Amino acid sequence: SSPFLGAAKSRKKTNGKAKKKISSGIASPADLDILRGRGGLTNRHPGNMRFRDEARHFRAKYHDNGTIRQETFGISQDLLQRVRAEDSDKRVLINSGMK
Repeated sequence: SSPFLGAAKSRKKTNGKAKKKISSGIASPADLDILRGRGGLTNRHPGNMRFRDEARHFRAKYHDNGTIRQETFGISQDLLQRVRAEDSDKRVLINSGMK
């Protein structure tokens, strides 16, 4: 089974709290996909490397001391729109904890 999960979501109760459970698996992420998670797999994935390159264009404005919180949210939304506009087949995938 693949550690990368797609978009189908359901809710599962655990200890009285609702918890999201993602149920559809993706066997092999495409190069355009952006993988959420930590570690070497996500760091070296081509989609993540392109995303980080794009984020570098926004970094100076985002970290500027004069930038207020509402502006940083707008900057992050601009980054997402720019990335999504590049290719409609791009997906953001969640790593379910590959060991």
